[in-house]
Amino acid sequence: MIQFAAAVDKAKSDDVLTYAMDQLTDLYVGSNKWKELATMWQRYYSTHKSNDDLALKAILWISRANIKEGKVEEAKKLLAEHIKTRIPIVANQQVEGLIQQLVTITAPKRRRAVSAPPPPADGEKPATAAPAPAPELTFEDVEKQLEDLLTPPQAAMNGTAQMRILFAKAWLAKTMKLPDKAEKYLNIIIEVAKPDDLSPMLLNIVGDNARKKGDLEKATGCYIRLRDFFKDSEFSDGAPVGLAEIAFEKGDYDKALELFRDALNNYPGSSHVLDATQGEAKTLVKLKKYDEAKKLFEQISNTKEWRGHATANALRMLGEIEALNGKHAAAIAYFQRVFIAHQKWKDEMAQAYLLCAKSFIALSEREKAKATLEEMVKRTDLKVQPEVKEAEKLLTTL
Repeated sequence: MIQFAAAVDKAKSDDVLTYAMDQLTDLYVGSNKWKELATMWQRYYSTHKSNDDLALKAILWISRANIKEGKVEEAKKLLAEHIKTRIPIVANQQVEGLIQQLVTITAPKRRRAVSAPPPPADGEKPATAAPAPAPELTFEDVEKQLEDLLTPPQAAMNGTAQMRILFAKAWLAKTMKLPDKAEKYLNIIIEVAKPDDLSPMLLNIVGDNARKKGDLEKATGCYIRLRDFFKDSEFSDGAPVGLAEIAFEKGDYDKALELFRDALNNYPGSSHVLDATQGEAKTLVKLKKYDEAKKLFEQISNTKEWRGHATANALRMLGEIEALNGKHAAAIAYFQRVFIAHQKWKDEMAQAYLLCAKSFIALSEREKAKATLEEMVKRTDLKVQPEVKEAEKLLTTL
């Protein structure tokens, strides 16, 4: 810690200073040295006010230190002051981070239920009940507070500021565990936002959500702007992956493969490495390059850091590759691994059950296919999966 503190004081280049401060920040956080952390970032802010992104990075850390020291109102005031003056500036990439921090400390904490006093023993006076807690703030109460904290003067209000305020409301709803409200605000952003009004983070979020909802035109516009105007953004790696997914959905597999590989090769340290690897692998399957696809899905299934849904998906796809090659016994082994060992992932389970039955049918083992489908349709945890209807229909033929 002493060495990094000295490096911060003596750094002669921005690269050295950034590295030393990042290391020292981690050490201060790990040691709960919030006062020292705030002092370091306050000094940094004083010398980097002219660079908005760097200045707001400092404000974010100063506010975090204030929160940890119990100075929540001070942190709230600091965050609101700096957000309000920059909320209309689309190129400022730190604003959303400050908004998320402000939402976190503005949202009410969940209260524990107050337990009733125990019944009195014979001859004793009843215990005094605890005073009733103050009424909890509603979402609408906090939403109004947040809007007041974020809204700039009318002269500064523009499309970018409006979209960021909507994003803040969506994040508030998510923080307060109100998914329907969060989706409502996100849908409004997707519907009314122009790509030119969106910051890099919002271009990524709106692009991904618009694509998943089938609005490929809006998604494409977001990804192209992210790619062309914010190449140095930490969110820019989402553009080639998003455009690749759109090409895949349109059946342009050669283009999709090119874009997935672009994401893997030209965005080192990307947060979308798994998405791009999965995308490349599934595209190779569509192009009937099964050996190449198999290697990638094996890599995914064996990578510890990717364990979870990606593992189940990779095993199911390995089964599909075997089935496409006519190796149904090998395919069945993969499918069974999915619905036996990866039951958390219902979408993959349902697909694996159905594909397993189809492979049994291909091997003329109709009784095993029937047993597999009967087991599948009896499972209450799979009832909402679309494959169940197909399974029920297939059962009537066996």
